[in-house]
Amino acid sequence: MIFSTQISMKTIKNILILLMATGIPLAGCEKSGHLKGLVPAKGIITYDGQPISNATVTFVPDTVTPEHRGAYATTDERGRFIMTTLQPQDGLAPGKYKIVVRKFETSNNSHPTEEQWAAIRGSAPPVSPSPQNLSPAEAIAREKATRKHLLPGKYAEAETTDLEIEIGKKGDMNIQIDLQN
Repeated sequence: MIFSTQISMKTIKNILILLMATGIPLAGCEKSGHLKGLVPAKGIITYDGQPISNATVTFVPDTVTPEHRGAYATTDERGRFIMTTLQPQDGLAPGKYKIVVRKFETSNNSHPTEEQWAAIRGSAPPVSPSPQNLSPAEAIAREKATRKHLLPGKYAEAETTDLEIEIGKKGDMNIQIDLQN
């Protein structure tokens, strides 16, 4: 059997994503699971001037590398956040990021409407919708169909947000983000 020694860039990218997702240490990581070169980043998020509590903030890098990954935080009751890459509040790598902010209210009624079921399954709802009968994709679609955005939807995805930031080599301890309706 003959094996090719050429590896496509797509294969390399998929391997890197798999390694990052599973937490396997890569170049730039110390043995303790800390990433070298991280800088502190913290700030406050408001919506129309009011602090946003319990929102998820994600900094999505313009280019993902083992040393330059995304970072995330959850806001406290005063809208404050401290970014995390691997360890709680360890900061993030210097660089350019898109900022994604999400806050959802999940409906207590987890049963989608007939229109939502049509979008999920492409057909009418079953007689008795049951979570056990859903595929993983249908379960995710069902969850999305029953949650309510509490912030403007444009901030919820990296592809649609207009929020951007560049973090310098010393970090940023005074990030101010005010979302507008």
